[in-house]
Amino acid sequence: MKMAGKRLTAVSTLTIMLSSGAVVAAAAAPAALAAPRAASHLARAAQPTDAGRAVQAGPGGSGPGGYGRMRVVVFDCMGHPQIRPRTFVIACADRNRFLNRLRWLTWGPRRASGRGVEWVNTCTPTCVNGRFRHRRVRVVFWRVMPVRPVRGLFYFSRLTVNHRTYPMLSK
Repeated sequence: MKMAGKRLTAVSTLTIMLSSGAVVAAAAAPAALAAPRAASHLARAAQPTDAGRAVQAGPGGSGPGGYGRMRVVVFDCMGHPQIRPRTFVIACADRNRFLNRLRWLTWGPRRASGRGVEWVNTCTPTCVNGRFRHRRVRVVFWRVMPVRPVRGLFYFSRLTVNHRTYPMLSK
């Protein structure tokens, strides 16, 4: 595939890189600072904004890893941190499964739960010619992990949609 004169290749970690070595998307890369642009998004997420979006840890103000004030995010397909997203893509490679109209009932230091609509491509006869079906679902983000090396920033590493669990992209 050619794009602006450069060939795109997929790396085994699902990081998409240009043949020149520049990172296009680092959503699945394990390093927290895969690209300078991603670093700026992480830094902004770690900074407290309004009190309604900052998540206080449990009793005594201590959360996982002993941090007093913690912010818990989910990472979108481009590796950008999100808090209470309205839409969320589950299948990043082809966008054949995604959530929208998300309404969050809770967003806490241990889990986030809400409701929304799941859209799934039937891929019949092929994914290109398939039709999207939708249904109302319950959504739970869980299993909080630290974002290293950003102190006080955590991410949900698991997603459950109507009792089906997906691993999440990590930083």
